[in-house]
Amino acid sequence: MGFIALCDDREAERKAVCRLLCSMTKLRQDFRLEVIEYGSGESLLLDLETDRWDFQLVLLDIVMKPLSGMETARQIRAMGRNVPIAFLTTSPDYALESYDVGAAGYLLKPVAQEKLAALLRKVLTPPDKPRVCVQA
Repeated sequence: MGFIALCDDREAERKAVCRLLCSMTKLRQDFRLEVIEYGSGESLLLDLETDRWDFQLVLLDIVMKPLSGMETARQIRAMGRNVPIAFLTTSPDYALESYDVGAAGYLLKPVAQEKLAALLRKVLTPPDKPRVCVQA
């Protein structure tokens, strides 16, 4: 089972994304996920500091107060966390800035199930076994 952090200051937005994730989990056996919801970047950072969860993915809204999703992502990286971060937001204005924190994805709301499923496949699918090429 994998854990996903979902951070959005609007409860209705969190519930909508949770419904999408839940429906994907029911349809596919390879998506065994538990979503941990956060209403602020501060509460997410507090849990990350205490190592309460081992997240496989962090989904962040960008436009939040007092700590924005982008600032939350910067602090996650400053903590040395390499967890994949994806932004779910209504604004395309921060797409370029998301590269600064190594974002794994940037999805516009309302989130399309196909796009969210593609993000999950990209982030949660283990890479092929490492290979070494030796020239003899």
